[in-house]
This record gives sequence, C-alpha cells and structure tokens, in this order.
Amino acid sequence: MKVRDAVRLGYGFLLLTRPERVARVLTGGGLDRRARVTARILGGRHIAQALLVARDGRAAVRRVGRAVDLLHAASMLLLAAWAPDRTRTAMADAAVATLFAGPSSPTEDNSNALAPRRRPATRTPQPLLDLPAPPHPKGVLPIADRGLTGGAALRRRHRHERQDALREVLAKSPGLNLAQTRAALVSALEARGLGVPPEPWLEAAAIDLVNGNIYVVNGPAMQDTGLELPPHGPT
Repeated sequence: MKVRDAVRLGYGFLLLTRPERVARVLTGGGLDRRARVTARILGGRHIAQALLVARDGRAAVRRVGRAVDLLHAASMLLLAAWAPDRTRTAMADAAVATLFAGPSSPTEDNSNALAPRRRPATRTPQPLLDLPAPPHPKGVLPIADRGLTGGAALRRRHRHERQDALREVLAKSPGLNLAQTRAALVSALEARGLGVPPEPWLEAAAIDLVNGNIYVVNGPAMQDTGLELPPHGPT
C-alpha cells in the first residue's frame, strides 16, 4: 500500500470513528448530528477508495479516484457558498479532497516502473524429463520362437524349463552378486539347452533375482521373451 493510500485509509477511519475530533483539529469547531452522519459516510467512502486503489493500483483506477476527489471538493465549495454557516467545515473538507486529488508520483501511475525487467526467452524451454524409450523399439522375437518347429507343446516345455532355471538361480541369488547371478542364470539356461537370452532381458532378470524380487521378472521383459510367471508358492 502506497503512502497516500495509507493516509487516506487512516483519515477515513478517524472520520468514521472520531468525526468531532477531526473537525476540531481541522476547523476548531464541533459538528452537529447531521454533520457527524455526513462525516461518517465520507469516512467510509475514503476507506473503500483506499482499499480499492491499493488492491488495483493501475493508472486508470487512480485517475478515477482523483476525479472522485475533485468532484467532492467541488461539491464542498458549492456547499460553502450555499450554507455560510458550514463554510469552515466545507472549505476544510474541500482542501483535504484537493490534496488527495493532487498529482501523483510517476511510480504511482506506473506501479511496475521499478520492477526489474526480464529479458525475453531466446530459446524454447525443454521438458524437464524425457520419456523413456520402449524396451525394444523394433521388437524382439520371443526366445521360444527361435529355432523351434515342434509346435505349441515344445514351446510350453521350453517355457517350463526357463521357469525352473529362474527358480534355481533365485534359490542361489541371496549369496551372489550381480555378475555371479548373470553367470548362474546363463549356466542354468544352457544346462537345459535353452541358450543365452537377449541381453536386456538377462540384465533385468539378474537384477531382480539379486534383489529377491522374482515377481518383477514377469513384466515386459518376460512378455517379450515369452516367459510366464513362476508359481508364487514355495517350491
């Protein structure tokens, strides 16, 4: 809130709560009942105007506020000419309204004048994270489909043997590191005549076996290679 708005807010609060004290300070006299009511209404208007301008301090809003103050000052001059017994009070009120309507500083008409200027962006912002590439962009043939001509029965037997190989290595993996687990998995598969699986699947399966998480092995890697989820119960 700018200084002028804060002064207006305080002045309006005093008019609303202590109109006679304000009148004695400005004019040296008191107020009758009708003048007190008018002063309180004027105080409410000053409070509302101060809060409105403080919330929306655009130059156009401030110009409207100054116009309202000038109209009020003109009305007080007319009151002074129409009612001589209220000349002192009306002239004091007109003077205060004229002060509020006075020219403002450049920063009041342009509240962003002192704000730091930001240089426009010279390049298109990049996304924070790139989406991961598909596991196999060009597709990978299932292991069971490589070199097998015996039909569905042979494929099921080979998948069953792969599950046995996984369970065998899973029983050993708690005492093995990643490299040893990979070697044990390759050895178990070769012992069953299954050959070495694709490297991405072998790496993923070895990591999951080392972590004791056999359920992860049935994810996209197992689907790509045609494997099935081993039994969940103890073997």
